[in-house]
Amino acid sequence: MGCSESSSTSENIRFYTDPDKKSEAPVERLTYGLFITAPWENGGVLYLNFPEHLEYNPVGNTILRHWDSIPNPWVISPDGKQASYRVQSLALNDVYVESFARVMEEGAIPFDAPGVHVAMRIINHGTQTLPVIRPLICNQFRDLT
Repeated sequence: MGCSESSSTSENIRFYTDPDKKSEAPVERLTYGLFITAPWENGGVLYLNFPEHLEYNPVGNTILRHWDSIPNPWVISPDGKQASYRVQSLALNDVYVESFARVMEEGAIPFDAPGVHVAMRIINHGTQTLPVIRPLICNQFRDLT
């Protein structure tokens, strides 16, 4: 049973973006944001900023930031079960980030719990070494029951 005491299944999970959720103020811009519906009916939404920040050294030099001035790059499959993007870093030429999200199949997690899988790949075709990769992933829960 899910938190709302109704059954929860992966069938109910969907990815989407919200074109109305944008801001010109950099601190409020969430360029890499993805909405994920809860697996139980009327369960609310998880907002995943994937990533909020992606840095390549201890000083905090940037690969991606939530305020990057590009449209939300997520491409959602027609059934809402997969999402992906590929972007070039605005700060580092020849560095690309690919992200992928998919709803997991029933039975992929113990106790048949529904879930999602997210992954990220960084591709460096440049000459600068990226000594440390530091991701910051932000989750916001809205109206989860």
